[in-house]
Amino acid sequence: MTEEPWTKFTQAFSVGDVAEVKITKLAPFGAFARIMDEIEGLIHISELSYDKVDKVEDAVKINDVVKVKIIGINDEKKKISLSIKELADEPVKVVESNETVYEDDANNTIGDLFGDLFSQDKE
Repeated sequence: MTEEPWTKFTQAFSVGDVAEVKITKLAPFGAFARIMDEIEGLIHISELSYDKVDKVEDAVKINDVVKVKIIGINDEKKKISLSIKELADEPVKVVESNETVYEDDANNTIGDLFGDLFSQDKE
């Protein structure tokens, strides 16, 4: 008697593990990938890349072998969530700002900044 594939999977893998998988099917919402015999997981389109992916086939192709991180295991529904982007470096976000940066050792006071704005002297 052979062991049930889901049981083999749950004994071998946990959330957070990295696995090498083979892309088996593409759908508008993501790609299915074989983790081990008879066990597949879904790489949702939002988990393919940090960049916006409009079409799954722009990111992966059937039969591609990729490394993924297991980000979810639903024992009840026997579903596995996978991510390619979790293994990539998050891109640095450049934020444009008009914010003034002050040096820590600056000796400016509120009076220096606002001058006589609050002065009681009237002409």
